[in-house]
Amino acid sequence: ADGLTGRVGQDRSEVIEELFRSTACLLPTVRPLCQQSGGTRSLVRARDGRCRALACDRAHAWDGMRETCVLPAASVRGGAGAALVFWASLLCHFHGAGGAGRPSHGSSAFSAPASAAVAGIVVGGAVGGGGVLLAAALEKGGSCWTEGFRFEDCCAPEFGPEGNTECWDEVYTYQTCCAGGSSDPANAGCDGEYFTQFRKLVVEYYATGRARPTFIQLYPRVLGNFNSRFELCAPAALQASLVSMEERVALEPSSLTADKLAAYALRFQSGMERGWLKGEDSRKWPLEEGMQRVRVGMQSKSMSSRRRPRLTLVLSYCREQLDWMNSTFACSALPYIDLAIVRKCAGVDARAAVPHRHLWRSIEVVDVEDLPLRADECSAYLGYILHSYNRLPDHMVFVHADAPEHVGSLDRPNILDDTLQAVVNGVRLPFAHLGGNRVTMVWNRHSMGVLWKGLFGSSFAPAAGEVQTYCCSHFVVSRERVLLRPRRFYEDALRFVTSEASYSYLPTARPVTCGEDVTGRLVCQNMMFVWHVIFGEKLNLPHRMFDPQLPLFLKTRNVRTAYMDL
Repeated sequence: ADGLTGRVGQDRSEVIEELFRSTACLLPTVRPLCQQSGGTRSLVRARDGRCRALACDRAHAWDGMRETCVLPAASVRGGAGAALVFWASLLCHFHGAGGAGRPSHGSSAFSAPASAAVAGIVVGGAVGGGGVLLAAALEKGGSCWTEGFRFEDCCAPEFGPEGNTECWDEVYTYQTCCAGGSSDPANAGCDGEYFTQFRKLVVEYYATGRARPTFIQLYPRVLGNFNSRFELCAPAALQASLVSMEERVALEPSSLTADKLAAYALRFQSGMERGWLKGEDSRKWPLEEGMQRVRVGMQSKSMSSRRRPRLTLVLSYCREQLDWMNSTFACSALPYIDLAIVRKCAGVDARAAVPHRHLWRSIEVVDVEDLPLRADECSAYLGYILHSYNRLPDHMVFVHADAPEHVGSLDRPNILDDTLQAVVNGVRLPFAHLGGNRVTMVWNRHSMGVLWKGLFGSSFAPAAGEVQTYCCSHFVVSRERVLLRPRRFYEDALRFVTSEASYSYLPTARPVTCGEDVTGRLVCQNMMFVWHVIFGEKLNLPHRMFDPQLPLFLKTRNVRTAYMDL
């Protein structure tokens, strides 16, 4: 009880009461642990290496407090043996659940069936008089039957043709553990289908920069079961940790990444010492390349961190509620971010609508009037650039005042907050869209032709399908990209999108506009097609997950299921 009090968050009396109640429940269902075993002690571990129990010889009993075999004052049959089984199951629950290599069944650690199941598999009840510690179920499915998973709990007919689905993950399946159609995953190791697929996806990502949705989903799962995966296929577990470090290097201090690299080195050494990692693995798995990508990420931040970059969040605002900011942004980053509110509606106290006003580095309100026609965020963005052209910050993040409607869920972690954190940490992002959906509007050759020629002074416009990008005008852009075009370009663009000329599709002397287009601000909607072109990107902007120029964290955020077949 003294040993467990600090671990389970209960006071000593509650632990003692629970210990005696659970031990009493187990008495009818288990045999005494200590039996004749040739005068030796036997150690049994679960697959994650955390749960353990000792079997004592006939002349000794188990002392749970001192964790050793001692001469007994009385026979150990009955209560002492059952108590040890309970202690083993309890320790498995509190120490093994968090790092277990397989999903938990979800049963209470103090229920008799669950505790007996864990004890029967992790400890292995005595069989006959010889002290055999492996239960018969272990022999049926090899590594399938550990950590509280029994054949009858997972493969019994009442669970149907696929067994108990709570037992399975990508490696341990009904086919491998129950149907006998495949070999024990422990025997297949890195040559198993699961790890082979992961290795191919990593190799493709390193070679092309394409992070397929399957790859994005797979490496966190390998990490989530790290202990089990490390024993089954050490290079796969190490590779997944490198991919995770590459994703996080943009978002975390370099000192934290250095600590993770040190932990990686220790795990690598441990794998070599245990024989789980061999020289041939370095030829099959791109571990060194993964390490180099993490180093490059750290170096790129250190080169640009001689001074903290200036970053401005540009918000197009009228009368919207800004409560979403409370859950979207990490307060720790706000002191390094300037907020520019572009006020589109007269008589509105825009500053008062901002949560945590005292935390931002500064708050500036910029007034932009739409004359003669309203242009929503288009005139706000162009107006801000004109207002600040000669003193632009290093990076700007442009968003609507109703950003969650367009970017998606902004509960942390989210793509908007992560982008701000990355820039604050010194990551350079020339341009990236932050929306979740691609533009699905039809490219109308009449309206888009007028917009394209009016903005760029071109004599012709691209054809339908040649321009591909993201909805809905939320993006990060660097000062260098904005300055690719002279101030005069933004002056002309602002004048054009707020004039009748941008809505006139007929070659008449005077502009002829369509009332529905003006009311629906069609020109500003069509601007979604061209923001990335204005700031120096090619016409067909790749999906973020397939863009080799973007850091990994931007590839893994806002991946929509509609694109899973790409």
